[in-house]
Amino acid sequence: MRRASRSIPSNIAEGYGRAKSHLDVRNFLKTSLGSNDEMLFNLEFCKDARLFTPGAVEKLIAEYEICGKQLTNLIKSIPTSN
Repeated sequence: MRRASRSIPSNIAEGYGRAKSHLDVRNFLKTSLGSNDEMLFNLEFCKDARLFTPGAVEKLIAEYEICGKQLTNLIKSIPTSN
């Protein structure tokens, strides 16, 4: 979970830092979205396994759902061609 959570902003930064084309940026953002989805899966698993208090895990799930929507909208806003 630590790796996946750090991967989200790291891939956003790398995508914009190495951006040679819109496609490069989109690919890094899609990788970030994948890491976000991985976090959602892990949080659902933790919830099912009762590893966190219900309120704490629900709050985290809500935050990662917002992050996923924001990443999706950002990906959609970037042109598919240079």
